[in-house]
Amino acid sequence: MTSEKTEKKIITPGKVVAFVIAGVAIYLIATLLVGFNQMVQLFSLIPLWLIPILLALPLANYVIRFFKWQYYLHRIGVYLDAKISFNIFLAGFTLTTTPGKIGETIKGYFVNQVNDEPIMKTATVVISERITDLLAMVILAMFGISAMAEMTTTLIVMGVLVLGLAIFLGSGKLYDKVLGKLAGLVFKNNPEAKAEDVKNTLSATLSPKPLLLSTLISVPGWLMECIALWLIVNALGFPLSINQAIFVHATASVVGAITFLPGGLGAAEFSASFLLIRMGAIESIAIASTILIRLLTLWYSVIVGFVALAIFNHVIKKRKQNNEKS
Repeated sequence: MTSEKTEKKIITPGKVVAFVIAGVAIYLIATLLVGFNQMVQLFSLIPLWLIPILLALPLANYVIRFFKWQYYLHRIGVYLDAKISFNIFLAGFTLTTTPGKIGETIKGYFVNQVNDEPIMKTATVVISERITDLLAMVILAMFGISAMAEMTTTLIVMGVLVLGLAIFLGSGKLYDKVLGKLAGLVFKNNPEAKAEDVKNTLSATLSPKPLLLSTLISVPGWLMECIALWLIVNALGFPLSINQAIFVHATASVVGAITFLPGGLGAAEFSASFLLIRMGAIESIAIASTILIRLLTLWYSVIVGFVALAIFNHVIKKRKQNNEKS
C-alpha cells in the first residue's frame, strides 16, 4: 500500500498555487485583449436572478456524476456511507486543475482513511471516470454537430480513439501485456498486488455494461455545464442556440482534456473563444463568455473541493478522537 507520506505529496499548496497563478495569467491576458472596462461592462450584463441558476447547474452536474462514482465503488466492492462518499467525491475537486484531472486520484487516499481499502483499488476509478466523461463530451458534441458540421470526422475519430482505449483498459490486456510485467518499475511497494488492483478495478468499471451505463450517466451531468454556457452567452447579448452551446462547451472540454494541460488551461479557453467567434460572436463577448464559464465550471469546482476537504478532515479528526476515547 502506498504510504501516507507519499500520498500527501500529491496535494501540496505549491502545486495548487501554481495552477491558480497560471489561470489568473491566462484570464488577465484575455482581459487585456478585450479591455478591462469593456470586460466589466459585459460582466455587469449578467442579471442577478441568473447567478443562483448558474451556480446551481455545476452542482447538479456534481450530483449526477456522484451516482457514477457510487456505481463504480459498488462494482469494485467498496461500500461507503452516502454522505462521506459524496464528501470524498467533492474533495477530489481540489486537484481538478492537475493534468487530465489525474490529481483526483487523491480520492483513493481519502477512501483509505475511511475504511482501509487499498489506495490503488479506488484511485484507479478516476481513470474510468475521466474516460467516460470524455465519451460523454464527444456524444454531446456530436449532438450539437449541426453547429459546425465540418468537424464531424474529427469528433468521430476522437470518439473511436477514446472508446478503443476504454475497451483496451477494461479487457485486462493492459495488465497482461504491460502493467503486470512492469509492475516493479511502476509501483514501489507490493507491485504485484497494486497492479492486480488496477486490473480488477478497470475490468469492473470499463467492461461493456458499466462503460455504457456510466457514460449515459455522465451525459446529463455535463449537459448542465453546456446549458450554463448557453445562458451566459445569451445574457451577454449574442443569440447562441442550445445546440451551438452544447457543441462549443463539449468540444472545448474534449480539447482541454486531450492536451493533458492542468485543468485544460489555455487549450479549453482558446477553443471555446475560437468556436464562439466562428459562430458569429464578437471577440469581446466570446472571451468574456469563456472566462465566465471557466470560472463557473473549473474554479468553482476547486472552491467546492476545498470546502468538502475541510469537512472531510473534520469528520476524520472527530472519528479518531472518538476511537481514542473508546
